[in-house]
Amino acid sequence: HVRTHKPLLGHACSAQPTGTAIPPCGVQPFRGFVNYAAPLTFLFQAEEPAYFVLRAMYARLWCNVNVMRSQPDTLLPLCKLFEELVQHHHPSLFFHMLQIGVTPLQIALPWIQFGFVGYLEVDQVLLLWDRLLGFEQLSLLSVLAAAIFVYRSNPLMHATDLNDVRDIFTDGSMLRVVPLLQHFLFPGVP
Repeated sequence: HVRTHKPLLGHACSAQPTGTAIPPCGVQPFRGFVNYAAPLTFLFQAEEPAYFVLRAMYARLWCNVNVMRSQPDTLLPLCKLFEELVQHHHPSLFFHMLQIGVTPLQIALPWIQFGFVGYLEVDQVLLLWDRLLGFEQLSLLSVLAAAIFVYRSNPLMHATDLNDVRDIFTDGSMLRVVPLLQHFLFPGVP
């Protein structure tokens, strides 16, 4: 269990007794937090089950991508894994991106941190999240991000600046999680 931060504690000026966590759950909301809840609204009609699933997923998965630590399955190792995978699978692409002044992580970091919410279609996000829960490995986020870069390598090799790269990655609606992961992890297997 990784804590994103130490809870803020109440002080004499607040309505809470001194030493009480504010908010009581101890998690400070941050920009993008709703990304973790949005896909769950497609699964549940009532707020109560969605809240409990969100709470469990945050405690098990998402808190890890919102800390700057070097433990496995936290943000820094996931970013490192993404860069290593792109370098290993398509070194010329990685070099080209750096030559045009674009660090691939600039594009992939929000994907990794927010579980691809806002980039992939909801059904694809849920397929990915199903695998994250099943394997209990956040490294799949890095693998998928690298797979998308390799998949889009042809147009990326012709990009000349950050705007070109952003244009190439503007629309993720046609991407399919399972085939991308399978092809990336098991190349050459029909």
